[in-house]
Amino acid sequence: FGKVSPKVEWKAIAEVSGKVVYRYPRLEKGQVLAQGTEILRIDPLDYELKLTQAEADLQSSKISLSKLNQEERNLKQTLNIEKNRLDISRNELERKQNLFKRGLTSQSDLDQQTQTTLSQQKVVQEIENQISLMPDEKRVAHAVLKVNQSKLEEAQRLLEKTRIILPETMRVAEVEVERNQVVNVQQIMVVAHGMDIMEVEAQLSIHDLQTLATSIGEVSLDESGIPHRI
Repeated sequence: FGKVSPKVEWKAIAEVSGKVVYRYPRLEKGQVLAQGTEILRIDPLDYELKLTQAEADLQSSKISLSKLNQEERNLKQTLNIEKNRLDISRNELERKQNLFKRGLTSQSDLDQQTQTTLSQQKVVQEIENQISLMPDEKRVAHAVLKVNQSKLEEAQRLLEKTRIILPETMRVAEVEVERNQVVNVQQIMVVAHGMDIMEVEAQLSIHDLQTLATSIGEVSLDESGIPHRI
């Protein structure tokens, strides 16, 4: 005599909270349901909204990073232009200094060119400073992008958890939820049993064990009645 129990027991445990908006019509105790059957669905609206927000945040961070890359390219191009202007301004300053030494230009003209050269040098320095800050800004943008990517994956994962799918063909053992019922995280909703392998914890007398052992063939029993294959 012994109790027969399934080798595989599967429990549908809620990984997200919300109202049950769908229950499979044949989800009843004792029913055998096929693998891949959607047996329950938790209201996905909140999780769909979170997914939409995560997608928007991820797209925004991608655009921000793209803008930084474009800004860096523009600054480098502008720097080359401004450096050329600085070279021209320095050459002009050197020319006017030579003219001033020969008495061919005024002090005010020389001072004006000196001021122009210094202003142009300041422009170049400011652009170089902006470019030097770009790596840090891009690292921050990349970090934000990774965070938003993780949030998107988490939102997708949670949305998938709103659909409860039977992993294999099973017999329903217990059903703990009804449609329109609100479930909480870690709540057991359904228990089902696999049907491929069953276990029996059998209790046999020594005589019955001997009969069973000898029926297997080429098996002997020791003094304790334990079967051993020869």
